[in-house]
Amino acid sequence: YAGPSTGKQDSDVFTNWFGTLACFQQNDGLRKEGGELWKKWNEKQKKSVIENQRKGGHADGSWDPSGKWLGAGRVFATAMNCLCLEVYYRYMPMYKE
Repeated sequence: YAGPSTGKQDSDVFTNWFGTLACFQQNDGLRKEGGELWKKWNEKQKKSVIENQRKGGHADGSWDPSGKWLGAGRVFATAMNCLCLEVYYRYMPMYKE
């Protein structure tokens, strides 16, 4: 288990989004989503996303682009980080009881 890529310089928001979605939809047979992998992933992901959000100034509330998506810009980085935080509300059920 490597977990989400975190940090200001090397974070890969695209991989983090797909990892977040996959871990969230992992079915452990007891709940509609999640499991132990999800709990570990989500704890690390939320901490990193919240810590790296800009606070103050003209970019307040956004995220700096980083890693291999540096050239994609602030809007892309912010959108992908928001998707990671919104997975609870946006995911489409893959498994039904």
